[in-house]
Amino acid sequence: MHPNRAFATAGIALTALLTLSACAAESDPPAPSSTTATEAPIPAPDPIETEPSAETEAPAETPSPAETESQESGSEAVNGSWCDVDGSTCFEVELPDVTYEDGSTYDITAHDSPWDHGNGVYEYAMIDAPLGTYYPAGVPLEGYDDSKGADPIDEDRIWNSQNGLLAVRQ
Repeated sequence: MHPNRAFATAGIALTALLTLSACAAESDPPAPSSTTATEAPIPAPDPIETEPSAETEAPAETPSPAETESQESGSEAVNGSWCDVDGSTCFEVELPDVTYEDGSTYDITAHDSPWDHGNGVYEYAMIDAPLGTYYPAGVPLEGYDDSKGADPIDEDRIWNSQNGLLAVRQ
């Protein structure tokens, strides 16, 4: 064999070997490494704190029932127990229903009610009759004729001018 030809064959063989080695290195997963007694494993990151620390946030106080009622806003402020000021009728509102003492229940969101009259005043309608208009404490009743005494303006009220109901929150 000619020396140049042997040299060329050896070069081709070496190139093929290097190429195969490079391909094998790319496809084989790395061998697991072992740690020696002097090497420490890498620690896991600290977990993310999900609750606020006591240093950054004061404990929340539980509101009283009166504070809870006054915190309700919008049309849902009507939810709760009510009685006519003369004691003749009591009922429970839990939107979308009103339930009377006899157990009868009616939807009070009929005809797309409640209707917002501003100042926290909302009017509620059943299918055939109005429940009345909810007035938060401090807002004077509109159209009230004093037939049941003075307007108890310091209390939340439901006024129904059609049947004379003036209910206060219990």
